[in-house]
This record gives sequence, C-alpha cells and structure tokens, in this order.
Amino acid sequence: MPAMASDDEIVSRTADSAAPIPVSAGGSPHPKLTPDTILKWIAAAGDQPWFPSRHAETTGTSRTELDEPLGQLRLADLVRVATWIRGVGQGYVLTPEGVALVASGSGFPSTVVDPQPKSAAVSLEESTPKPTSEEQATRHFGLNRRTPVFVPMMLMANVCWFGVGAVAAMRGGHPIGEYLGQGQPRELLHHIGAIKGNDLLHGEWWRLLSSCFVHFGLVHLLANMFALAMMGSLAELLWGRWRLTTIYLISGLAGSCLAMANKPEGMLAGASGAIWGILASLLAWLMWFRHDLPPDVRAEWARRLWLAFLLNAGVSFLPNISWEAHLGGCIAGFLVSWALNALRFARRPQQFLALVSLLAIPAFCVAGLMMSMQRSQVWESLRKSHANEVRRTAERERLPALIAAEEAYNRDVVPRLIQLSPDGVSFVRHQAWAMLYKPRTSRNPEIASEIIAKLTELKATANEVITLLAGLPTDWEPPNGLRTRARQFAEARVAEMDELLGMLDSPILPKQSDWSAWGDARRAADAAWDQLRQK
Repeated sequence: MPAMASDDEIVSRTADSAAPIPVSAGGSPHPKLTPDTILKWIAAAGDQPWFPSRHAETTGTSRTELDEPLGQLRLADLVRVATWIRGVGQGYVLTPEGVALVASGSGFPSTVVDPQPKSAAVSLEESTPKPTSEEQATRHFGLNRRTPVFVPMMLMANVCWFGVGAVAAMRGGHPIGEYLGQGQPRELLHHIGAIKGNDLLHGEWWRLLSSCFVHFGLVHLLANMFALAMMGSLAELLWGRWRLTTIYLISGLAGSCLAMANKPEGMLAGASGAIWGILASLLAWLMWFRHDLPPDVRAEWARRLWLAFLLNAGVSFLPNISWEAHLGGCIAGFLVSWALNALRFARRPQQFLALVSLLAIPAFCVAGLMMSMQRSQVWESLRKSHANEVRRTAERERLPALIAAEEAYNRDVVPRLIQLSPDGVSFVRHQAWAMLYKPRTSRNPEIASEIIAKLTELKATANEVITLLAGLPTDWEPPNGLRTRARQFAEARVAEMDELLGMLDSPILPKQSDWSAWGDARRAADAAWDQLRQK
C-alpha cells in the first residue's frame, strides 16, 4: 500500500498555512483576499453558516483564494466549522473570540514586524509567549501528539494471538508448515476465535469480534499488519487513541456482521474489516479538513488515499476474500468518523445526535444480522442443518443413559413382570377362589393366612414395578410403548389383588357383584399381559 505522509509532515505543512499575509517593502499588502475580509463576510452572515464554495460561485471569486485567509482564521480560533452539506462543503461561523474581535473593530492581528526599534517598556501581553504554528495546528485539528499506543497494542495482540495458534497447532500434532502457510487445520482456527454461522445459532456472538484477531496463515497476517502499521499511526495522530479504538472495534464488528449475514456457511477470520474502517476514517478526515490543508499536502494525500482504496478494493474480489467484511468495515468506519468528528466540533444539539448515532451503529449492525438470520434462505437451510446436528448430538449424549435404562428394565422389571404373569399368579388365584366358597368361620386359618400373604406379596411386587418404571429416564420409551404397557399391566394386577384381598377379608360370602368385579379385574390384567407380550 502506498505510504501516507508522516505525522510530523502533516503537522508542519499544515502549520505553514498559518503564515502571515505577504507584504511589500512599502508595507502595503499584495492585491489578494485578507483574513479581515473573510472575517467580515462570515460576520455578515449572522447566525447562519457562511459557505466558501457558495460565496465563490455567487461573487465569481476564485475558490482557492479563500483557502489561505480562511485557514489563518481557523488556526487563530476566530472561526470554526458549523456544518457540512453534501455538494456545498463546510459552513463556517464565528467563535466567541471572532465575535469579540469584530465587535472591537481592531481587525485581524498583524504579524508584521515593526521596523522601528521597540521601547524598553514592553507590555505584559507582548511579553507573553505566543503559541507556535505547530501548536496552533494541533489545537485546531484536534491532533494527538502523544506517542501512539493503540496501534502498537493491536499489532502486538494480532501477532501474539497468531503465535498462540502456532503453539496450539504444534501441541496438537499438526504440521506447523500448514498452519503458517494456509491456516490449517480450520478446526484449530475455529477453536481460537474464528466464526461460522453455526456459532451464532449456538449463541456465541462474541466471535464477531474475536474473529478479527485470527488469520489464515502468515501471509494473511503480514498483509493486514502492514496495512495497519502504515495507516494506523496517522489515524491515531488525527483521531486520538480512544476515537481510533472506537473506529477499529465498531468497524471490525460491522464487517463480521455483514459477512455472516451474506455467507454464514463459510468461516470468517481476519482484521480486514477493522482496517478498512481506519482507511475510511482517513478519507473522512480529508473530506472535512481538506480546505484547511496546504494545497500540495491536500493533493498528495488525496492521491495516495484513493490509490490505497483502489488497491484494497481490487484485493477484495480475489478468491477466498470476504468483500462483505471490507464493505461493512468501510461504511461503519466512515459513519463512526462522522459521529466522532461531530462530537468534537459541532454544537451541543448536534453533539447529542452524534452520540446517539455512535451508539446506534453497532446496534444496527447486530440487528441487521439477526434480521438476516430470520429471513435469508441461506440462513434457513443452515438452521435446519443446525437443528439436525443438535438432535444427533443430543442422541449421542443420551445414548449411555438409554442403554443403562434398558439394562435396568431387563434386570429389575422383567423378573417381577414374570412373577405377575397369568402363570405366576394362577395357583394362588385358584387357592383364593376355592377359599371364597367357604364361610370365614369354617376356613383353615393357616391356609387362609398363607393365601393372603401370597396375594399381598404379589400386590407389593406390582407396586415395585410401577415405582421402578417411574425411576427410569423420562426420555426412555422403547419401541411400541413397552414402558407404558408394562405400567398398565402392573396397575391392572394391583386392582385384581385388591379385589381378592377385599373378598377374603369380608366376614360374609362374596355377592354376585363382588365376583363380577373380580372377574373384570382378572380379565383386564390378563389382557394387559397379552398386550405387553406383543412386539
């Protein structure tokens, strides 16, 4: 990527625009527009912004002749940018200092050195050190002259995370050459933060940002880090640390959102979306402050920026490159830059709107992705595939529990069911039947007690079957409803035993209704057994 102008070059060459108006040997200015003239035009506009391009078009004045005196007024903090309109450009209004200067009638301060020698008495104001042109440029553009911190941190974070992946590849027995060359295996990249559409269906939304620190091989990493190093230092000079952090993170998030919305079936990784956001922020800065830069700086910077855009746009259409991530990062970077610039220089109502917009941009990106997940045909097929995968995973996870349930059924339930079968209860049933034809006073107490004990034991066995079936996993239901039919049979056998025990406990002989009730219970239990034996 073509190199941008250095930080010191931008400051020094921008500061040159604050040079005083040339004067002739006789002290009269050259026939050109002066800051005083521009100041009066802006003051005449009142509360409405004054637009240089509109003024030049209306009066026939050359637009370029307005740049130098206007730049001097801005560097002196006498005017400021109030608004920007597409096709018209920036509009200017007076600052409180500019209003005071116009009201005093003293005019723009002269920087011409008095040829006469000064007296020994120097006023306090004259002896106060004046800010240098570099300091004026820094204050005017809001430049960050501190040592860059964010860009080195991001470079280190990306490189270190790539190193973590390399160590994980070696520890996992994967060839390190494949990891460095092509970012293989893909499972490892996914493990350290890359994103696929299925991850969002699993609720792993954090991968929209973590994927910005994962790269497909060493070439991919070096290309992105070279672009970040070349553009990031200048962007940090222009925007400052925290503003650049905001641009980087929201642009990376937006690029991931657009890429996942359009191609959720692929794996996404790389810092390209965030880097495109930085590139867009540089272009936005040039658009807003181009009239305040020296013409040669403005022309050179614009040429290099557009060349960088064209080169990166060409790369975006290469195979396996996510142009969606580039586009999403670029748009978000430009919009975030607009909001941040308004927060710095706009009036309070516009600052509030800019803050709301800044907070809404990432929310809008995530909301757009969620809407795509609900309506896109690509996401519809992915959701079906995800549902099948979840079902198969659940089946694999519950398989050991189902096997254990079947073993418990065969071990604990089946033997008890055999005891309750018609053959198992036939003998004691006939004994009880014969006993019921005798009055209670003429029965053999020992035989009666033995029959009652056997019937009570069979009833307890049937209740044990019901309890054991209830203790098995709720999702264990063998084919043909085996569990349900076994419970129905045990409940029917309990009802039959209750009828027999009730008649044996009665002091009188059973009535016809008692015999009918027991017969119905017996036939129901035997029918339930026949149903249980069916496959």
